[in-house]
Amino acid sequence: MSITRPIEPLAQLAQLAWDSAPHLCRTEHNCQAYHRTWPMIRLLMKNASLPAGQDFFRTQLAEFEDRAQARIFVSGGADTGVLAMAHEVCAAFETLPKFYFLDRCETTVMLNHAYAQAFDLDLETQTADLVDCHFHDVDAVLAHSFLVFFPRHIRPLVVSAWFNALRPGGLSLTTVTINCRPEDPYTGVMSTDELGPLMAELDAAARNAGLSEANRQELQKEATAFWTVRRTHDKLTEAEVIDLFTQAGFHIETAKIQDRKRGEGPRDRPENSPVKRKRMFVAARKPY
Repeated sequence: MSITRPIEPLAQLAQLAWDSAPHLCRTEHNCQAYHRTWPMIRLLMKNASLPAGQDFFRTQLAEFEDRAQARIFVSGGADTGVLAMAHEVCAAFETLPKFYFLDRCETTVMLNHAYAQAFDLDLETQTADLVDCHFHDVDAVLAHSFLVFFPRHIRPLVVSAWFNALRPGGLSLTTVTINCRPEDPYTGVMSTDELGPLMAELDAAARNAGLSEANRQELQKEATAFWTVRRTHDKLTEAEVIDLFTQAGFHIETAKIQDRKRGEGPRDRPENSPVKRKRMFVAARKPY
């Protein structure tokens, strides 16, 4: 059977995020630059690529292919990338899943609504903190580089919320940026040496895309805030990730670590960066 790959309409969605974030992002969340620039940088600098780990998610979600209608919960997202990846992975299913999306920011919730409307997907959303999630009995929870946005004392609540949202036997699938060298400081922001090449690359891409001088200047301003303001907390170690899922009641089925390729996502460091990072892929099942 020939499967048509759904193509994320990122040019339209990036423009929608750019226009909407100043009105929808809440000041106390300090996320305007983040949500305004993430899809724009993914469009201009990352060839509109989907989040890393498609093979991992495809392998893990394959068990739901024959369900009448699987229930897939996307937990948070900088834009529509994770939902688009889940949609692509599930395109071969006999029946497309019912999707769920939760984020505390109205910008990303609105964007995911727009994505679902473009493809006539069955999507239910909630704008809330994850601990207030009202989704239940889902087959799988997907989260991409999510835990690092929470301080250590909140992370157990996050993993427990995923556990509570799942049906017995359901899967939590997540990627985690981990710290393999505890002696390495982690600030979550770009240094001056790292920022220069990124800004030059972004401006060149914006020129090639036909952005006006005024729009390029505004993009540079927002991108500087995006790349130089810390929004994440300390990276996790492999042992911490295992402990979080185990303490929440999960049985861990897969926990593998890979080097992160340079330039995978909008937040990734340039080639000249001395900082090396790794990504952990975790599949954890809620017991029956």
